[in-house]
Amino acid sequence: MGFGDVIERAGLCDPKAMRDAQRLYRAWKKAGRAPQRWTVRWNNAALSVLRDTVGMEALKPLPGGGRYLDLRFFIQKTGQENKLLAELENFFNQTPPKGQQPLNFLKALYEKTSSPMTREWLTICFDKQKIPSEQDIHVLSNAIALLEQKSDHPVFASDLGVWAGAHSKYFRSGSLGRRLLAHALLEIRHARALASTSEDERAGVLEDAGLTDCPSAYCALVCGPLQIGSPPLSFPWTLAQKNQAVVLTWQNLEYVQLLPDARSILTVENETPFHNLIQEGRHLNTLLVCTAGFPNRAVMALLQKTLPARIWQHWGDTDLSGVRIARSMAEKLNRHPIFYRCGPEDIQRCRENLQLLTRHQRQDIAADLRISPDALGASVLRAGLAHGGWLEQESWEPVKL
Repeated sequence: MGFGDVIERAGLCDPKAMRDAQRLYRAWKKAGRAPQRWTVRWNNAALSVLRDTVGMEALKPLPGGGRYLDLRFFIQKTGQENKLLAELENFFNQTPPKGQQPLNFLKALYEKTSSPMTREWLTICFDKQKIPSEQDIHVLSNAIALLEQKSDHPVFASDLGVWAGAHSKYFRSGSLGRRLLAHALLEIRHARALASTSEDERAGVLEDAGLTDCPSAYCALVCGPLQIGSPPLSFPWTLAQKNQAVVLTWQNLEYVQLLPDARSILTVENETPFHNLIQEGRHLNTLLVCTAGFPNRAVMALLQKTLPARIWQHWGDTDLSGVRIARSMAEKLNRHPIFYRCGPEDIQRCRENLQLLTRHQRQDIAADLRISPDALGASVLRAGLAHGGWLEQESWEPVKL
């Protein structure tokens, strides 16, 4: 692996690596020779990338924290001063890789895989001037194909690393492999090469892809007439009869069945209204499911297995985000819910309790209605615009007799 590749890999783990490498390059060019030392106050993931190349003996601690690379020691050990400078120069001058070997490797992988997502990413890599190492490309290609294949299920990071041909820690939290995978998935989403990505973007795209670190990461909070397992276990219903909710992990939902007492299913966006419904006794004839915002894979797996032949109601906020949560579920389940306590009539009746819409919120709602005038929840959004506000679940009040 060249020194430029090391800098690029370390830079994916810690942005300071790229900045420090530029300073090293400028100082080296100005002095005409390699500096004695190179200070690297990076995080552990970035340092491990550098350590694997230069060795522990060349990385020495600084009194105030961090480490420095003893460049003279490293150069004397390797005898590659001119090569190191040339690699830095090529890296920062965006010199394309020489030879056809990397491109041939990409072509061979492209022909081998049948995954559309993997082929799309390899095409993006083919157009880039700098690409990850062949080993990384091979593992990432396998990982992307596996995530595409298991799009309806969570995938555990330790399993993905082994399945993709690396090891169980390759995609663990904070690893370079995890960052490379997130970057690749974002490039597929944007259909183009990306110079950099934010931590939030990387976390979001991995969540969407279903990558998780532990089996219990995807959970569903429920209360009502439900049994799970094979042979059936009825403890969710036993606890519901005592006004207690249960948290089920995705693994609990392989065998799940509604009991005859369940006449309907009611999805609830937020947890406080969910518990309020339990106090009202709705769980005795209705399965209550808390989505906690946009539903995760455990919630969707539960709904897919229990919704057929049952009435589906949904209670959420009436702002654009709340309506989009309902639309997201409706699209995945291929059916529309009945809005419960969040319809146009509720906005009208509880208008004194509305949260005022900001100018940006009004603009976003108006744009949404122009694009999708007949979409699920359009009447709710129009009522909100007419009254200048949106109804938060916690602000709903029953009809006063």
